[in-house]
Amino acid sequence: MMMISLLLVRFGDYRLLDQNGHIHWMNFWWSSVSVMVNTRETTHAIRKLPLIKAKRYLEDVLAHKQAIPFTRFCRGVGQTKNRHSNGQGRWPAKSAKFILDLLKNAEETEENSGENS
Repeated sequence: MMMISLLLVRFGDYRLLDQNGHIHWMNFWWSSVSVMVNTRETTHAIRKLPLIKAKRYLEDVLAHKQAIPFTRFCRGVGQTKNRHSNGQGRWPAKSAKFILDLLKNAEETEENSGENS
């Protein structure tokens, strides 16, 4: 089972830690139109989840089955019917789709690097 840790380092940069502790830097400054606040909350929600569960969670967010809990930037965020312990949540579609694509790309990269070595 592959564990991936996705951390928001500063606006526009992500640090991806794979199972072996290797660090991969990724930048989405020009490739994404998503809001930093929504992306931060989305990455915080899937933090320390296995890859399969993180992908399933983000697909549920896109289908409005599960909400992303907003904890830090939660001023003005309404209550959702499938809320978490704090009660506030949203379904940030652009951020969820961007991170889902990022996770799929990381999975393909991991598979390809396993074949090459």
